[in-house]
Amino acid sequence: MWRVIVVTMLTSLFVCLSSAQTPPGVTKIELRPGDRVSVANQMANAGVDPIRCDASGSVYMRTPSRNGGPLTSPILRISSDGHTSVPFDVAVLDPIKQSAAYGVQDFFVNKMGKIFALVAYETKAREDLVAIVEFDDSPERASLIPIDSQFSPRQIAVTQAGTFLLSGLHVSTKSSGGVATQSRTPFTALFDAQGRFIKEVELPDEVKFEEYNSAKRGTPSLGSQQAIDLSRMVVGDDGNIYFLRNTKEPKVYVISTGGDVLRTIPVKAVETTIVGTSDDADVASSGPSIFYGGGRLAFDFYVPDGASTKLQIRVVNPENGQILWDYVPAKDMFGIPACYDGSRFTFLAANEDRHLAIFKATP
Repeated sequence: MWRVIVVTMLTSLFVCLSSAQTPPGVTKIELRPGDRVSVANQMANAGVDPIRCDASGSVYMRTPSRNGGPLTSPILRISSDGHTSVPFDVAVLDPIKQSAAYGVQDFFVNKMGKIFALVAYETKAREDLVAIVEFDDSPERASLIPIDSQFSPRQIAVTQAGTFLLSGLHVSTKSSGGVATQSRTPFTALFDAQGRFIKEVELPDEVKFEEYNSAKRGTPSLGSQQAIDLSRMVVGDDGNIYFLRNTKEPKVYVISTGGDVLRTIPVKAVETTIVGTSDDADVASSGPSIFYGGGRLAFDFYVPDGASTKLQIRVVNPENGQILWDYVPAKDMFGIPACYDGSRFTFLAANEDRHLAIFKATP
């Protein structure tokens, strides 16, 4: 299951509902939109989460590929003014291009705008491999960093030391009496700049999976699969990794550059309910996104608003999880939050002609 984002002229269709209202004593601040700028030659189609940003305000996202599934889409870099966009395609490298199948499970962008794509691919010899594709400034220049562990990857963060924090699933199958039982175990580990395993990171109160009979249609324990698929990582100015684990009661693990769990952000800072999905869906409904800017964390979520829902963005102290304030978009302001620099947000939206647009929103 994969989280998909949709930009439309009328609403941002993250299918995430929340019963969490702004708590008493917490200030609500209105966000007001600036001028929209159309992104040249880009229609406002569906895209694959996440949306990333660099220090200059450029936005990075994926739009559906015409020739393959959503996870084969190039990573699109949109300049901060919205005037230019450049695709970065992992298939520029022969091992990926010549593979039997591949997918970009996640990607990370550092402050300088360097892109790191987390790729799972299958060789023509049916070997499943994990690698990181590191792009230089040009989409034509990239290098492949093989990861020396076997697992199903989901998330990536690149530390300031150049190491990688990767998370996903260990999947194993055992047979007894002709019946195959599959076991899934959450996996988070630190790797060096050459992709070599350093150590596993043990997350307190990690989600658990139940074994299930693979001969029958089965599902893991409630919320576990979504908790893995919808989780997200960001790196703060303090160098720590903020890992949002999107369980039914989401929590944030604060992880040091060395792979130590320093603390957990209280769940009440991210009160959101994740909606279920069908077993046959290729995409999952979304949990909250996580942003870091100005030494603060921010999370988007939706509250009931008549027959629909309304976006709110909660700003939290990353030291103790204290809710500082909620941003509420001005009336008739629609879009998907992409970046937060501590004082303003960058949003993606759609113009009346259905072209992708970018705008800033400030208090």
